[in-house]
Amino acid sequence: MYTKIQLEYLLEQAREKKMLVRLFYGPKDGAEKGHPPRLAVEGIPELKDGFLVFHPETSWEVLETGRLTGPSSNRQRRAGLQIVPFDEIILAELSLKGTGD
Repeated sequence: MYTKIQLEYLLEQAREKKMLVRLFYGPKDGAEKGHPPRLAVEGIPELKDGFLVFHPETSWEVLETGRLTGPSSNRQRRAGLQIVPFDEIILAELSLKGTGD
C-alpha cells in the first residue's frame, strides 16, 4: 500500500516535471466479486487522508495505456469525481501529458 508521504512526493514530481499521475487501482477482492480487477485514471489528484480525489476538470479515465514510457493512448475525460483509497492503489506512476493537455 502507498503511504501519504509517497503520494505527496509523486505529486510534487508530477508538478515539477509538468507530468500527470497515472494510477492503476481496484478493490483487492474485485475479481472475486465480479468487478474489474484493474482500472486506471490519470491527472493531478487532490491528496486527502487515506485517499486521492481526481476532479473531472483535471483528470481522465484511461482506456488503454499504450507505451508505458509515453502518454496514454486512449482516454476520456472523467464524467465526475473519482475517489481512490490508498489501499486500492496497485501502481502509481508519472505519465507524460497527451496532446491538448
